[in-house]
Amino acid sequence: MVDYNEGYRDQFYHSKLMESNNFASNYYGYNQRAVFDNKAYYDWKIDAKNNLNLLIGNSLQWDTYRYNYAYAYKGVNDFIKVNLLEDDINLPNYLEATAYPKALIFKFLDRIRHNLVSFYGKATYNYDKRLMSPYCCGPMDPLMLSPMQDGCLHHRFL
Repeated sequence: MVDYNEGYRDQFYHSKLMESNNFASNYYGYNQRAVFDNKAYYDWKIDAKNNLNLLIGNSLQWDTYRYNYAYAYKGVNDFIKVNLLEDDINLPNYLEATAYPKALIFKFLDRIRHNLVSFYGKATYNYDKRLMSPYCCGPMDPLMLSPMQDGCLHHRFL
C-alpha cells in the first residue's frame, strides 16, 4: 500500500483590519506512507500421522511527515499577500524574504520519519490430528491485546 496526502493554506489579513499592520501566513505539508506485508506458508506431511505447518512473514512500514510554515508581519503593501522569497540561486540573498522585514518573519520547518520492520513465524506440529504443539515468535497480534492467540505465546521484537 502506498499513500500520499498534501495540504496548503495561504492566509492574509489586510492592514485596515489590524491597525496598519498586515499579516501573511503560509503553510504547506505532506505525508507519505508505504506498507509491505509478506507471508509464506508451508504444510509438510511427514507421514500419515505427523504434520508440520510453517508460517513466516514480515512487515515493512515507512512514514514521512513534512511541513513548512511561515508567517510575517508588516509587509511593504497590502497587495503582496504571500511571503515572497528570492528564487535566483546565483544571488547571495537566495531564499531570503523580499516583501516582509526579515526580523518579522517566523519560519517553522520540520520533517519526521518513522520506520518499522517486523518479522514473525509460527510452527505447528500435529500428531495423528490429536496433539498440537504451536510455537510462535514475532508480533502476531500488533496491538498485543491478547498475549495468547491460537494457544501460543507471542514475543515482540523491535
